[in-house]
Amino acid sequence: MSWEAVAAIASATGVIASLLYLATQVRQNNRASAVAAKLASTRLLSEFVDALIEDPELMKLWLKGRADLETLDEVERARFANMCLKAFWFFSAAQYQRRIGTLQEDE
Repeated sequence: MSWEAVAAIASATGVIASLLYLATQVRQNNRASAVAAKLASTRLLSEFVDALIEDPELMKLWLKGRADLETLDEVERARFANMCLKAFWFFSAAQYQRRIGTLQEDE
């Protein structure tokens, strides 16, 4: 076997090892991104629900608005609309993350 053949085999082995290492790093990065997306999604929902739990008046407004918008006065309607907007942002972010593949369908 010539030195040229040994060098070619060593070079090919190096390339294969580099590709395997790169594939492992990409897989780990994808997992980390999925975990971060799930945590962010959970945090957004948790913050929304925490606000309802911590403020009984806010919870009453949420329930009242969901039951019948017509019973809300102008200020209540504005607050309820903002609450709905915040909830929409959560679902929009979760849908985007699902669409790009960082959240699974069942999450």
